Amino acid sequence: MSPVKDYSLVVPLDPQKVPKLPARKAPGHDLITNKVLKNLSKKCILSLTHNYNSMLRLSYFPTIWKHAVVIVIPKAGKPKNLASSYRPISLLPTLGKLFEKLILLRIRFILHECQIIPTTQFGFRPGHSTIHQVHRLTDSIASALEKKQYCAGLFLDVAQAFDKVWHDGLLFKLKKFMPAQLYLVIKSFLENRSFSVRQGNFFSPRFNITARVPQGSDLAPDLYNIYTADIPQTPNTLLATFADDTALLSTSDDISKAAHNLQHHTSLIEAWRKNWLIKINESKSTQVTFTLRHGNCPSIKLNNVNIPVSNETKYLGIILDKRLTWGPHLKNKRKIANSRLHIFRPLL
Repeated sequence: MSPVKDYSLVVPLDPQKVPKLPARKAPGHDLITNKVLKNLSKKCILSLTHNYNSMLRLSYFPTIWKHAVVIVIPKAGKPKNLASSYRPISLLPTLGKLFEKLILLRIRFILHECQIIPTTQFGFRPGHSTIHQVHRLTDSIASALEKKQYCAGLFLDVAQAFDKVWHDGLLFKLKKFMPAQLYLVIKSFLENRSFSVRQGNFFSPRFNITARVPQGSDLAPDLYNIYTADIPQTPNTLLATFADDTALLSTSDDISKAAHNLQHHTSLIEAWRKNWLIKINESKSTQVTFTLRHGNCPSIKLNNVNIPVSNETKYLGIILDKRLTWGPHLKNKRKIANSRLHIFRPLL
């Protein structure tokens, strides 16, 4: 299926091919699985297509598909008496997620045509991956090291990025470029959402969701990219984002100039995140000065708090040290490989 400009039309679905439905995905509260959808009769498929067309025409997302069942998975090595020791997994109705996929096809077509998502954002974009962003970042650092320059880096930790998306702010940004029909569908999708927590066979009471993009939703990543698409950029710094993983680089022969450019960009981001209710953890963010010369970049402030300075940092699963030797990264990978080998040794 290819996106069309007639947003009110869905052609008859083929569950075996488009969109791809993982057979082992857990169902939502309706207990309808992807395996069930793949075995629907032609009559059911035509009826479902008719319903989807009606929802697009009326710009309506059914309330029954906006309720999530949350299950919690304990984190390894964490105390089980603390709520923070559990990872929540949100299960949404399969029919609603299928409708989201159809909306997403149309949204991505518009995002591509209008060039809404900045080229610095590599998260949840076709043809982009963590490897591409890491290559882009390390190439800039390596170039600075070759020229014996200072490359001041700031790696920001965005707190609960998807959970803190302000609905009114997101809708304000969508309204600028989104056709009215799709805008109203997304507005309906965000409104009156609820969740309950399941533990074994027991369910908690329902709670309303007043912010965030829904966890487990197919639309959520793209909506987050739209919400953060206007993050400030400057000509003197390099911005690298992968969803909420944000890195800033400033390169110069003069360490004070590199710090000044980085602080200026950080101040712009601070004002921007206050306007759009985005929280950044200053204590979990990291500042690294990549250089072969002596000296470190002066401390960068965010919200009048000094960002912790370190000789290395982890970005998109890669450990970057100040001289880009890859030593700490290789040591970490060796440690992981040895622990896996230790597990298999009794079997061998």
